Amino acid sequence: MVTSDESVVPCPVPSCEGFVFSRRAGEITMWGCNGEAQHGDATIKGLFAKQGDEEQARINTELDELMRRSDPTAWVIDKLHEARRPKERHITVADKNMNTELPKYPTGFTDDCGGRIGNLVGMTALSGKASAGKSWFALGIAVNASEEGWDVHYVAAESLAPTIGRLQFSKRDNDNLTFHEVEPGLTGGELIEQITEWIVRPRTLLIIDSISTLQSMMAPKPGATKWEQHSALEVFLMNVVSMTRGYVAIVVLSEMNAAGEDKGRQLFHRSNTGISFESCEGESQVKIVQIRKAWQGFTGRLGFGRIVASYPGIDISDTEPGEGPEKNNQW
Repeated sequence: MVTSDESVVPCPVPSCEGFVFSRRAGEITMWGCNGEAQHGDATIKGLFAKQGDEEQARINTELDELMRRSDPTAWVIDKLHEARRPKERHITVADKNMNTELPKYPTGFTDDCGGRIGNLVGMTALSGKASAGKSWFALGIAVNASEEGWDVHYVAAESLAPTIGRLQFSKRDNDNLTFHEVEPGLTGGELIEQITEWIVRPRTLLIIDSISTLQSMMAPKPGATKWEQHSALEVFLMNVVSMTRGYVAIVVLSEMNAAGEDKGRQLFHRSNTGISFESCEGESQVKIVQIRKAWQGFTGRLGFGRIVASYPGIDISDTEPGEGPEKNNQW
């Protein structure tokens, strides 16, 4: 940055070929440009500040990646504590050259139709009415991700017995998959404390089934409204995904209200992918699957899903039930 009359640097204004100089008026440094446009003090100061912020963002990104590579466990634990600490938040400058490739976790889909969501990243929001297929789909993600080395924690706010039964029937249990049953009466702070204890390394996937049921079971905290507790939990989850750059990923299930809106909409808005499920009339095992928000760009109806009792997850076909040739023996 120019600090005296003797220092001259190229003007930071794009397309300007002039140079900026400084002069002191008492304790204040004034800026000017000798180019044709004669840019003034405020314009030049603002652009220098922007350049400094972008350079600092780049340095922060490089340091963060270095820390992650050198000690992954300490890095993720530090990020969790940072996500929990209440502090003043700011709108910060992002590193435009940072690597935006997030760690992927598999759903198990490999065919042409389901392959559009063959891998997910960051936060995924699954929504739909009761018995719409959300838990079946989430269990398929849990099994496939754990088999690929992710440390998966399935948090069951609703009855855990059906989920465990599906897993036992499929015979695809493994040591990377852990189930947690939530008892009513925990405060939001206690829930955050327990979640923090489970996450001990990068490539950890947290599945919450469901966020709306979990929030309804939370005990009141003296001096805090129910909305404040719900918001604190949601902000913590969003911070975890953001601060760990997706190395801690989250799948959150949510019911829809009577107006067809997601409960826990704040999480949907910050999710990388949003998928909705709807039961077909007269076909309880068949679900309409739609991508409402996509990190890869495709949105709209994905196809028809069918629950298969022999394994977790949902088969996807673009053929309506009872129409056209069978596809992958799904219908």
